[in-house]
Amino acid sequence: MDQVFNELSLSASLPDNHAAHAVLLELKKASDKLKALGFSPQIRVTEDFAVRHITLGCTIRDYLKSPAAGKDKTLRQWLLMRFSSVPFVEQLCINAGMTILEEYVIGEDVCKGLALASLWDIPALSLAGDARFVPPHVILTRNSLNEADSAVSEEECQVGLICREDDIPPHEKSIKALFCQPTNTGQELLDYAHRQLTYLIFSPVAEGQLRDMPKGYVWLPRIRKILEELQRAMQEAVETGQAFAPRGFNYTPAESDTATQGKKGKKHTFSFEDTDAQGNAVQRSLLCESHMRITDGDRVYFYADTGKETVYVGHVGEHLPGKKYG
Repeated sequence: MDQVFNELSLSASLPDNHAAHAVLLELKKASDKLKALGFSPQIRVTEDFAVRHITLGCTIRDYLKSPAAGKDKTLRQWLLMRFSSVPFVEQLCINAGMTILEEYVIGEDVCKGLALASLWDIPALSLAGDARFVPPHVILTRNSLNEADSAVSEEECQVGLICREDDIPPHEKSIKALFCQPTNTGQELLDYAHRQLTYLIFSPVAEGQLRDMPKGYVWLPRIRKILEELQRAMQEAVETGQAFAPRGFNYTPAESDTATQGKKGKKHTFSFEDTDAQGNAVQRSLLCESHMRITDGDRVYFYADTGKETVYVGHVGEHLPGKKYG
């Protein structure tokens, strides 16, 4: 699960560069602590993040690109490595289910970064400097429109805030509980994957297969580890620019030609609900010939697209037709 960098926390500039440096250093310490608890090292940011001012006349982009040496240079290199701009928080909010008919606000300010934290039930990193953002929590109002009767409803949501390492202890219990979610049934594993394995998208076929797995199904722990390895491998590919390379579970990048042609090829092809560059819903039909081994006769079939930063999981179950399996 990615760390979330609060959209509105940069709206109030800090007094000088020294203050900005001190707060960014605290941000680094807090981020490292969250990483140690199980979060991804990635800090997700908003679309206009680079042009926000951290001090008068100095944007975050200016700060990260200005000449530096010693500890200051090390900190800037760390920030450049950790801050992620793809996808932006706004797109993550859409992917997580927010629509144009709902918004999260503090006062009259829409706050999508915090909306994502609320949807995921996780703490949001804050840069400090805004009186509305005081750890350990902030209260949001979620406004949603019921299309049936055009009525607007309001609901309060609480989000944990973290500005520095010392702000983390009040959240540790809930964080550990979040990362230790039980997956005793296929539905619980699917819910866990939707919530935390954010680089994965499942076909309706794979979702149905997981839902049908009963409580205590003996291979659930292994399937969970395979899905977590797919998440790790795509995250590594995105962060380092290296090739997608999952480890273990007899990973097979591609089936033989005889397994992906004609009728056999059709059985390896699955449909996925995805989004285009504008955030519009689209259908993708993909040949899922890569697989990880669950048992001698069971596989997780998928298609990895590093350009889309997504692993498309098409099938979780019996080995599909191939050279050996008819």
